[in-house]
Amino acid sequence: MLKFIAWERSFEKRVMKVRERELKYQKLNYRIEARDTTSRLITKHLACPPIRLYYPLSGRRRLSLSP
Repeated sequence: MLKFIAWERSFEKRVMKVRERELKYQKLNYRIEARDTTSRLITKHLACPPIRLYYPLSGRRRLSLSP
C-alpha cells in the first residue's frame, strides 16, 4: 500500500493535468494520421483506373522494355 504525503497529492494533480494535455494532442495526431491515410487510399483508387484506361485507348505507342 502506498502512502501519500500532502505534497504528493498536489504533484499528482500537476502530472495528471500534463497527461490530459498530452492525451489531447495524441488524439489529434491520430485523427490527422487516419485522415491522411484514408485520403491517400481514396485518391489512389479514384485516380488509377482512369489513367489505366486512358493510355491504352489513346493510341499512344507502348514503350518497349528492350533497348
